[in-house]
Amino acid sequence: MDRPRPGTGYLALLCGLAALWCLMCGLAALELRGGGRIEWIAAIIVIVSVGGLIAATVDAAFRTCYETSDCELRLRSGFVIRAVIPHRDVVDVERVGFIPRVLGWGGGRGLANRLTDGLRITLHSGAVYYVSPSAPEALAEIILAGGRRGRSP
Repeated sequence: MDRPRPGTGYLALLCGLAALWCLMCGLAALELRGGGRIEWIAAIIVIVSVGGLIAATVDAAFRTCYETSDCELRLRSGFVIRAVIPHRDVVDVERVGFIPRVLGWGGGRGLANRLTDGLRITLHSGAVYYVSPSAPEALAEIILAGGRRGRSP
């Protein structure tokens, strides 16, 4: 089991999100003085939504985990994303210097808690996963070795 520590860039992203949230709360409070009920409801929805994004990002930073077995790779990034990838479904594992998707979907699923030094895992289906293991080369070798065993007759 690998529980990688969050990277400095990822933690800076968290600080930036928190600062943006505080600024947004302050500006909303100033702007909404004397505002109507609909404006307050809209502001509360936006503030709670951004707060939820920050909570998900913090949780993912400290609870990212990768487990390997003989036949599959289990990925978890906080409470947000979980995935199970059979080794036989993996087409390619490539080391990447920059991880474009630390969380989320669209252009690849990110299950990473660093912005640099990770892996891009491509499946037969075309799905792409980005991960940030403590030892990228070691995890890549385990995945590829498991895939070769799974494909042998």
